Amino acid sequence: MGSWNLKRSLLYIWISLILFFGSSVIGVRADPTIVSVNPPSYTAPSIGVTFKINVTVQEVVNLVGYDFHLGYNPTILSVIQVEYGGIFGDTYFELKKVINDTEGYIWYAAGQMFGEPPINGSGVLAIITFTTIAEGSVLLDLYDTKLAAPMGEAIPHTVVDGSVTVIPEYSEPFILILFIMIITLKAILIKKRHT
Repeated sequence: MGSWNLKRSLLYIWISLILFFGSSVIGVRADPTIVSVNPPSYTAPSIGVTFKINVTVQEVVNLVGYDFHLGYNPTILSVIQVEYGGIFGDTYFELKKVINDTEGYIWYAAGQMFGEPPINGSGVLAIITFTTIAEGSVLLDLYDTKLAAPMGEAIPHTVVDGSVTVIPEYSEPFILILFIMIITLKAILIKKRHT
């Protein structure tokens, strides 16, 4: 049992070093690998709505670990939970899972188990569950994104943020008054047209 704990500790240290020293490289050219918020935009119909967004990666090669922050406005949204997205299947471990609902960010990192093959292709890095707490528009800002290859090399990638809009909830009396005003205006216009 002791040797397993030692192996696991060494694995955590190895992946941590890869993610720490490997930095996100976002070049001038368009990199084929993209880390993005999916869906890119979401409209919540009212306050108190719970919804999920994914942080995804597309067209990655040799991925063994990732690390990202996602910023949001905590006066409009609150994070309920952050879950592993499944890109490595069952052979993964979480390095970081921080929800800071006061400052408005999450920090999430995960890695492939040592000895497992790196991942190529596309997949979900994390699933984030939000609830709406006020009206307004929010940028879902991906930053400090890192993708790591087996020898610690940073995988160049482009980052695409997302957004959420929480629209006001109108009461039934307001909708009824608005409907009456529209009908009245229409009747006035028809009457003027016939005179």
